[in-house]
Amino acid sequence: MVATGSLSSAARELGLSPALVSRRIAALEARLGVRLLHRTTRSLRLTDEGASYLDTCSRVLAEIAEADAAVGAGRVEPQGALKSRHPGVLRQPAHRAADPAFAARYPKCSSR
Repeated sequence: MVATGSLSSAARELGLSPALVSRRIAALEARLGVRLLHRTTRSLRLTDEGASYLDTCSRVLAEIAEADAAVGAGRVEPQGALKSRHPGVLRQPAHRAADPAFAARYPKCSSR
């Protein structure tokens, strides 16, 4: 949000409404008990606490990404045709809903 310069542009980037982004920021500030942003109709800038919080969160997220990459480095991704044989009860909509999730996670697989 700070990188985009406004709540509206951050909301567009996230696919959310500006009101929802504003409410989420307010909730975070209430939970932390500090102001993270100085907001006016023309500008948006971090408070000292906001800058510190952003820096810490950025480092933590980078470490999580590194950990994910390290764990997944030796993983072999499934690929090829996916064949499924199952009783009729598993052909219900709830089971079919898992197919898009599987396809999104393993794009090299195709289902038949």
